[in-house]
Parts: sequence; structure tokens; C-alpha cells
Amino acid sequence: MNRTGIAPGLATDLAVRINSLPNLNLVGIHGYDGHIHDPEAEARSKAANTTYTIVKEVANEISGKTGSPLALILGGSPTFPDHIKREDCQGSPGTFVFWDEGYRRMLPGQPFEFAALVATRVISVIDDTHVCIDLGYKAVGAESPLPRVYFLNAPGAQPVSHSEEHMVLAVPNSKAYPIGKVLYGIPHHICPTVSLYDKACVVEHNQTTTQWQVTTRNRSIII
Repeated sequence: MNRTGIAPGLATDLAVRINSLPNLNLVGIHGYDGHIHDPEAEARSKAANTTYTIVKEVANEISGKTGSPLALILGGSPTFPDHIKREDCQGSPGTFVFWDEGYRRMLPGQPFEFAALVATRVISVIDDTHVCIDLGYKAVGAESPLPRVYFLNAPGAQPVSHSEEHMVLAVPNSKAYPIGKVLYGIPHHICPTVSLYDKACVVEHNQTTTQWQVTTRNRSIII
């Protein structure tokens, strides 16, 4: 994805160099194919097979020079169903844990269900067709264009503006959205939304049973 890592053709020299250093132990290769977003399963599988072939060839070349077998870690959520079938691969999906509306629309054939929601309330009735809720971009991932959230119990509500503390919704009839009404939102992108919270409330059978600490909130540079 032209962000991190190394080109496959240069990986073997790097691996040999790593293997020569006493304090480093090369145990595997991570091939992240996050660029694969084809909505058709057949096209995704074809692209995932290409990724696997490239990474496997590199791993075999490295193992031939170092004498050590390497673990293969492959794929994100879109290609997870393909790579998980390979006996010599470990998967590395992330979004599938909670799923989100963005991937649901992009990958309708994936057999995952939503497991994370954001709760918000109507705090102001603006006019006959607009209300304001307390779901600003401090509370839901805002890197995607609007709409950034979809509402389970208000499918007719459409986000039209978004600020730090607030989101304005266009609705068919604001009388159906009195102040205090609770809406349950499915984020378009769940990953950055999770890290906006210290804790996630776990709900089972309509009851909050426990809380999970969001460990990514407690981060610091340690080098």
C-alpha cells in the first residue's frame, strides 16, 4: 500500500541481514493486502491468490538462504475468508471483530454481523425536518465523508453536518425525534471509533454485563 514494509524483490537481502544480527530473530513475513476492496468475491479471491503467491515465493527464497522456516501472516478483513483456508497462513483481519457499515456495503457476502454500536441522544429540535444529536467527531470516526454513521432505529435520519460535539440529522418529521430520544448508530468505520473511548460496554440479552478497557487509549512512545 506504499506506506511501510519493503518491496518483495528486496526482502531476501533484508532477511539475510536480520538473520546475521545476534539480537534479532526473524520469525515470519506479514503480507498485508489492504488495497483489495473488490466487491465481487471472485475478484477478491483472485487478487488474494496473487498476494499469497508473491509472499510464498519470498518466504521460500528466504528460508532457502537462512535455513529457517517462516510464518506467513496474510490479509485484512476483505481477504480473510480466502487466506484462512490456507494451512500455512495466519490471518490478520481487524474490522471483522466488530464489523461496520462501510464493509457491510462493500462486502455484502461476508458472513459477519454488527457487534459494536454508538449510543447518542437528540439534544435539540432545530425545525420540522432537522434535529441535533450529541455525536460529534469526538465520538465517532470522522475520516470518511458523510454519512459517517447509520442509525438502526432511525433509518430515515441522514447526517448533514458534523462538528466536534454535534451532528445534525435531516429527518422526515422531527416530531418523531423528541429531545432525549436515544439513537443507536453503526459507524461507517469502526476502527478509529473504538479508540475514541476508554471503555466499551458489553451488552447481552439487553443488559450491560461488563465493560472492556480500550487498551489503545493508554498508549505512549516508548523508544
